[in-house]
Amino acid sequence: MNNDTNKLDIELDFSSFETILTKKQKEELRKQISEKSREIVNQFIKDNLKRKKIYIPLDIFHNSDLSINEILIKYLKDELKLSLKTISKKLNKKYSTVWNTYNNAIKKYQPTKLSFKSEIKIPLSIFTDHKLGSLESLIVYLKEECNMKNSTIANLLFKSRKTIWSSYNKAKQKYNG
Repeated sequence: MNNDTNKLDIELDFSSFETILTKKQKEELRKQISEKSREIVNQFIKDNLKRKKIYIPLDIFHNSDLSINEILIKYLKDELKLSLKTISKKLNKKYSTVWNTYNNAIKKYQPTKLSFKSEIKIPLSIFTDHKLGSLESLIVYLKEECNMKNSTIANLLFKSRKTIWSSYNKAKQKYNG
């Protein structure tokens, strides 16, 4: 694959077909094989992007101006350069909801370039469960997978310990009762 032109180059040996194919037929065959190869490679890339797990640095949620959803969608759009359509699919949300959330976020918060240095990465997949809200999902993950205390989570998310406690208990009730 030639990186300069982003075209797939395939070398074909038509010497055994020299007497059967005309020059025009050879060129047409090369073109068709090249197009099909590009289709196969593009489909392979799309399939792998669908399966690719995205991890979010925990420190993006260290923001008191935006909701968890606004932070998440703004990060996916602005930092990872995902389209709103792709974000809606990955989060299992309606496109209009993602669009509105992103527009609300940019109205509220227009930072310069942010740096994300957190060692703790949150899998995007935790936010796809419609049974829990985004804050609840994040708190459950931090408590159960990262073994964090309520006070630590509260400091990281600019929330009170009471909010963390009540959100966690709501999430447990949703699954246990």
